[in-house]
Amino acid sequence: MNTLTLQEFIETTLEVLESTGMEKYLPTLIPFGSEEGPLMLIEGIPADVDPREALQEVVRLGEFNNSTFFFCVRAAVDELVGGLYSPAGTEFFAIRESSKGFLAGRVPACDWWRVHPTLGAEPRPQP
Repeated sequence: MNTLTLQEFIETTLEVLESTGMEKYLPTLIPFGSEEGPLMLIEGIPADVDPREALQEVVRLGEFNNSTFFFCVRAAVDELVGGLYSPAGTEFFAIRESSKGFLAGRVPACDWWRVHPTLGAEPRPQP
């Protein structure tokens, strides 16, 4: 069973960024009690698919929406957004790259996050 805290997840993510850089960061999902393993990296996302949508699709298809998990994904060229999701609610954080390095902090909400208990992630609107 995963005993990682949100602060530890943020710190670990910062360590990864220091060694790999923002441009190589892969969307990450860490489910609690997962039989598949403690860490999922989402690779092979087509260039025309938003990594935020890909992450939410993995949540929906894997039926993680009724469980607790950490997640983090590149939301902009210089920003990662992540958090701790549970059916009771989600805590978010953002990591931004600046001339002073990587800066992390909690954020109150995330306008693109659409994962809900039972329903899963809302389907991506089709053009």
